[in-house]
Amino acid sequence: MSGSVTPVDWHVHAHRPGEMGAVLDSAAAAFARVNPRPASVLGVLMLTEMPGATAFAELAAPGGEPAGWSVRATEEDVSVVASRGSDEIVVIGGFQVTSAERLEVLALGTRVRPEDGQPAERVIAEVAGHGALAVLPWGVGKWLGARGAAVADLVKRLPPRAVFLGDNAARPVFWPEPAVFRVAAEQGIAVLPGTDTLPGAPPAAGAFGGLVPGAVDPRRPREALRRVLMDPAVSVTPYGSLASPLGFVRDQAMLRLRRLGGRR
Repeated sequence: MSGSVTPVDWHVHAHRPGEMGAVLDSAAAAFARVNPRPASVLGVLMLTEMPGATAFAELAAPGGEPAGWSVRATEEDVSVVASRGSDEIVVIGGFQVTSAERLEVLALGTRVRPEDGQPAERVIAEVAGHGALAVLPWGVGKWLGARGAAVADLVKRLPPRAVFLGDNAARPVFWPEPAVFRVAAEQGIAVLPGTDTLPGAPPAAGAFGGLVPGAVDPRRPREALRRVLMDPAVSVTPYGSLASPLGFVRDQAMLRLRRLGGRR
């Protein structure tokens, strides 16, 4: 690759209180492999917090730094920079919500959580109204049938780059690329990959994501990323590995066991 790039994990979960230290440790190691000579920050984590999660608030609170890390504010209330030695990782707040159509919608770069159960188009409009990015992330079985048709309809009908699509590391290597990814590419809409780790799984932040060309301004990182993605000429290059068949089966089994136990 020529020129500088910034790796971004577009779908990051910290499922338990106090987990951000392990998330940052994971991200630092993963980003250093992808981006050994950063022009600015080592990489960016886009938090997608589930109901009840408080990772960003914990990180941004005075004295909330995980062991070994220091945290400083940016010029945005939705982002911070975590530092350890020469490593600097931007963390941007956001949420994962469920629409009336049972689609997952990521609201990236906002501190205002949209309500679950609204039509997806209304959620997307609300996210845009906060200057944030709306993403429809792929999930196992979640884009089949009527839900898959709803995703394709939104991508085709909404204005360009009103909504983005997401890929994640849980998609197994044998699973074909969703057809709607090609539709998005034809319209200049980026697919934004992220780790999307399951509850109980080891932190893997930074291991799967997308490379954004150039350096991200650590003073206003959300605005810098938003500006890049609004340019149809800019492409986001995926990095990292999709799930192995064994890993896919293990993760699905773990997810179903948790649901039987009454947890996500």
